[in-house]
Amino acid sequence: MDELAKAEADAAAQKELDEKYNALIATADAALGNMEYEKAKSDYIAASEVKAEEQYPKDKLAEIEAKLKELAEEEIRVTAQKELDEKYNALLSSADNAFNGADYEKAKSDYSSASELKPTESYPIGKLKEIENILAELAKKKAAEEASQMAQKELDEKYSALLASADDAFNAKDYEKSKTDFSSASGLKPSEQYPKDKLLEIENLLNDLALSLIHISEPTRQAEIS
Repeated sequence: MDELAKAEADAAAQKELDEKYNALIATADAALGNMEYEKAKSDYIAASEVKAEEQYPKDKLAEIEAKLKELAEEEIRVTAQKELDEKYNALLSSADNAFNGADYEKAKSDYSSASELKPTESYPIGKLKEIENILAELAKKKAAEEASQMAQKELDEKYSALLASADDAFNAKDYEKSKTDFSSASGLKPSEQYPKDKLLEIENLLNDLALSLIHISEPTRQAEIS
């Protein structure tokens, strides 16, 4: 082969190589522009194999690797955020249901867990404060009820003791003592009828006794006059 023929053959081979390289670069660039990263990566690799000395496909491959890493990290972040959101929302749903059902300890636990997942969210913090106020009010109400029950118990015991003492005195015909105790019992429980009835009974008995004494003393006085 003469020099001219060799030169033409070399030129034709170079032209074919250039065309193949440029075609690969074109398809790779287009794929990259469409974010078809695997396709672009494949064509840039092929182009780099065609022309190993060219820096452009190597730079684009590095760019794609960086982008793929970024996308992978973003996917991980998005997945983690999705899982966090789902867990947070599930806790809020559970807490809201417990709150509406007046199960404040359960609601408090779930709102606290939700707040730990998302410390910047104001909703669970607000609900926790609301629960604390409700629990404080319930504790106050319970204490008042217990105090009232204790006071009522003491009143009942004192009332019963006075009635027992009054009944014993009545049965022993110690009417003044009985009257005093029934009066005290009636003062403790003004709505109770029993001590009132006994006081009336005592008054009648005392009146009868007074009349009896008058009748007994009349003959004696007459005898003294005679």
